[in-house]
Amino acid sequence: MKFTDVLKLLPSLLVTAGIVVFWYDDFVATMVAAIFFWLVIPVALAAIVLFFLSLKRKDTGQKVIVWYGLFNLLLLVAYIVFGVPRQRCDPETMARHYEQHSTELDELCRYAVDALDDSCGVTLELTHGQISMFHIEKAGQHRKTWSEESVAKQDSLMQAVGLTPDEMKGIRQRLRKTGCIGIEASKANPHTVAVWFRRVGMGRYDFLINDTLLTDEERKEAMDDLSLIPYNERVVFRYGGGAVGPQVFSQTERDEYLDRHHPW
Repeated sequence: MKFTDVLKLLPSLLVTAGIVVFWYDDFVATMVAAIFFWLVIPVALAAIVLFFLSLKRKDTGQKVIVWYGLFNLLLLVAYIVFGVPRQRCDPETMARHYEQHSTELDELCRYAVDALDDSCGVTLELTHGQISMFHIEKAGQHRKTWSEESVAKQDSLMQAVGLTPDEMKGIRQRLRKTGCIGIEASKANPHTVAVWFRRVGMGRYDFLINDTLLTDEERKEAMDDLSLIPYNERVVFRYGGGAVGPQVFSQTERDEYLDRHHPW
């Protein structure tokens, strides 16, 4: 291949890298795409244009561009068929998941709260099985860490809130068993634990699990707040948006779910 052909292949290589990153972690991919949107669109357009311009050429370099373009198309189709369903979520998906794991979710909540010292709280997120966020609260004071810092300071953060290595291992094992990615638990509010279910793009879907029945005030809030959907007398679904995109559940999606499933 000539050097000019290698340069023409570069947009297709970047498209491949983008699809792979989306498949591996759509949250990270979405953030990168949002930051470099000024580059993403031209690269994608360049790959498409060069593919069609190469269709009728017969030299080796042009053939490679065509075949690589077809490979990207197959990779994109595979991502849509197999990758996207794992990165979608809606109230019906949340309801099915909770029904399948309700016992394990309740156990996770009790275990996490019991493991903490008084006046302490923890927010923990796992990404591909590894700690990607570890925040703690102690006597009203907060410490927040992400990614490598979370791992590096894991022992001191655990010690600060009273978590032993075995208890941290127990929380992580129970998270994996429930198919969830994170948890917010606090001794300051031991009756409600947020279990993070799934990230989609920059948004996140959570289960708010109470160990007592919702009060009248909490029920009203769950019905009035568009970021919340009551599932039953103890459990509320929550959606939180990111820097871009929707910040609450779709009004239509929320109304249709509540029409089909009356929480009380």
